[in-house]
Amino acid sequence: MARDDHLPDADEAPEAVDADAATSTILDPDRVIRVRTVFALVTLLIGALFILFASTVLSLAFSGRTSFLFALASSLLALGVLSLLVRAPLRAFSALRLSSDELRAAAGFSSLASGLLLLAASAMFLVFTFTVLLVAGGPTIVFILPLAALTYLTYGFVREATSDFTKKTSLRRETVLFLTSLGHFLFLFFVFIILAAASAASPVSLSSPPPGSPICPGTPLNFTVIPSGIASITADNGSGPHPFFPPYSLPTNGWPTGPTTVTLNITDNDGLLHSYNFPLNLSSASPPCT
Repeated sequence: MARDDHLPDADEAPEAVDADAATSTILDPDRVIRVRTVFALVTLLIGALFILFASTVLSLAFSGRTSFLFALASSLLALGVLSLLVRAPLRAFSALRLSSDELRAAAGFSSLASGLLLLAASAMFLVFTFTVLLVAGGPTIVFILPLAALTYLTYGFVREATSDFTKKTSLRRETVLFLTSLGHFLFLFFVFIILAAASAASPVSLSSPPPGSPICPGTPLNFTVIPSGIASITADNGSGPHPFFPPYSLPTNGWPTGPTTVTLNITDNDGLLHSYNFPLNLSSASPPCT
């Protein structure tokens, strides 16, 4: 009797088995519920504090104190972190209602939205860091390595969304993405510190001559001004305020020698007046003046 055995052709390869698919068929639903519930509670507890940081980052991002690229990346990061606070409970609820395709789809879309927002933010921060590296050099490379690793792990949110739509579950991936979420929380805090420091910095400074050094009469005073949010500036050396325009250089010809104070009065776009004093010493005696 002839046997109808099928022998695989030489060019046929065994079908690959998706590790996540294999895992998803043997997962205990109660275990999935417990894991997702714990991750959701921890994310929401920590995220309750980071809502304030995210809101502050959004309000300070486009204040003009940082580059547009950094501001845009900061805004996307804040929105991505806020989306993580929506994603976590949705995934817990979808585990409780495994038969609900609507909840599963909502969880998938939330993971996809979080992934795209955070990937866009990470990519922009990488570009920004590379531009800074070209200018500042060496130490900046320390920030690239963890940022690149965080960007790589963030892609898991997109893969998770695909798994949700195909009804596959991987607790290993969910654990990695939970830790990745915490990494983005810490990154947001770092960005918050940078924006807060930039917003608190004085918008005007004396660039030359060096502050505190004796100044020769006639030496121009050169100031650096961050123009964002400024409506007008006046300079006053004691003889009354005078309009102060770019390139923000103030001649000292005819000023009497001795200690004096230059006051720059800045009126912002809201009509508020801010005064900044610069004590100076005009002297041609020793030590040599500049």
